[in-house]
Amino acid sequence: MYTYEHMYTFIRKQRLLIIVLSIGIVIASLILVKRNASFITHFISTKINQTQQSDETMTQIPDSIKKATYSYGTHELEALDVYATEGIKDAPIIVMVHGGAWFIGDKSNENIWKNKVAFWGPKGYIFVSVNYPMMYEGYKPDVQADAVAKALTYIQENARSWGGDPEKIVAMGHSAGAHLVALVSVTRTDTYPDLKPWSGTVLLDSAAYSLKTMMESNPEDFYIKAFGNDPTYWTKTSPNERLKTKVEPLYIVCSSNRASSDCEQADVFKTKAIGLGGTVTLRAEALSHEEINTTLGLPSEYTNAVAVFIEKVIQ
Repeated sequence: MYTYEHMYTFIRKQRLLIIVLSIGIVIASLILVKRNASFITHFISTKINQTQQSDETMTQIPDSIKKATYSYGTHELEALDVYATEGIKDAPIIVMVHGGAWFIGDKSNENIWKNKVAFWGPKGYIFVSVNYPMMYEGYKPDVQADAVAKALTYIQENARSWGGDPEKIVAMGHSAGAHLVALVSVTRTDTYPDLKPWSGTVLLDSAAYSLKTMMESNPEDFYIKAFGNDPTYWTKTSPNERLKTKVEPLYIVCSSNRASSDCEQADVFKTKAIGLGGTVTLRAEALSHEEINTTLGLPSEYTNAVAVFIEKVIQ
């Protein structure tokens, strides 16, 4: 028969167990936060910057430009949004691949497309915003590059049905998206036989052109999560290391507000591409990493410079 003392002892043990378990949960949480600190910081910074891009900094889209969504594969994230003026014909096409550290991001985020559609749409362009499977589901960057290549192939094959010209396509990417577009560009001839050349490429502030250099220089945690510790995989997914032949004209933008190594990586990539006969422009822009993406399309010398490049390569 239980006495008061027995019950008191039992309650004390239960409280002690709860305390121990709580401490364990707190410690485990702290370890998890520490291990993912750079990714969490990147995620929070991205969301803050997205929130700060209010409607006041977003231009308006003409009513004549309509959005349609298409699937280019079987995965739910193998989808793209096409922004096109009703009745348009033979229009050049800009294809945008979003960033997000290979883990986050979405084609429908207004910071990805709105200012760009507002700028290029009235000038007779079709704008396509592309999704691709994410790292949180286990899709590594090489598989993501395959998805981007599949999307570009789909766009080339279906452009006419949207009023576009498949011979006048410019591929564009920001951050992780710029890495994926660059990787597809340099591996197209030997990896993606169904993917035809496109007119030009715009790469917005990637820090992953030379992965071996980056991964050996104390990278942020999210780079380690994306590319691991195997130098063979670094080479496989490194645009600079995979660059072996001439590619389509490149316009590379890097943020001069970030670590100097980012623009240095871009310059190394530029030099190698030019050495293989390519045409490359590198522009260092005094904007933040997010602003390189979000302000493109707003009135500025930066927007005008990118527009001049695009106009030139689609001729």
